[in-house]
Amino acid sequence: MKGVMPETDKAKVFLTEMGKRFKKSDKSEVGILLNKLTRSSYDGKGNIREYIVEQIEVVSKIRALGLVLTDDQLVHLIMNNLPLQFGTFLVNYNTLKDMWTLDELITQCVQEEDRIRQMVKVQNVNMVTSGQGHGQGNKGKRKRKQGSNNGFSGPPSGNHENQSGNGSKRKRVKGKPCFFCKKTSHLKKDCEGFKDWLIKKGITTGQATN
Repeated sequence: MKGVMPETDKAKVFLTEMGKRFKKSDKSEVGILLNKLTRSSYDGKGNIREYIVEQIEVVSKIRALGLVLTDDQLVHLIMNNLPLQFGTFLVNYNTLKDMWTLDELITQCVQEEDRIRQMVKVQNVNMVTSGQGHGQGNKGKRKRKQGSNNGFSGPPSGNHENQSGNGSKRKRVKGKPCFFCKKTSHLKKDCEGFKDWLIKKGITTGQATN
């Protein structure tokens, strides 16, 4: 400020000139406050009482600068800046004949905000409860399914198909069925039915092989 202040030995003149350098334009300040008032809206996540009080304080500053704003105008402005959750509340207000004062506006908005939050809590509880019930139903189905599987009686541990009449075990040959009886548990040369057929025909084992 040293280069822009006039040279003087009187404090009063110096302070007057200093005030001129820092004085704000009333028009500019009114514009800033009006912009803040009209663009400020309540998002529904804080406290609506605090929001309305802040708007009242902004209007008080605007009035101090000489611009007149009535309480009715402020009530309309605040109501129009409420979120969608207050849609029914706004419709009910528009059907009333009497205008609300600022104190009535605060009281009614606080009550409506409490009602909306209680309704949201009930909806959340219902969603959680229904989700848990659905999960328990699936769990019961899984248990019943597991119970039916546990009751299944599988094949015995011993493989009777691979045992002959005298108790000796034959190895099952996969992919090579008996050409006589078409069973896959043995080869043709080991087939009892084939051996019986040879005896009936009077054919020896060596002749059958040839």
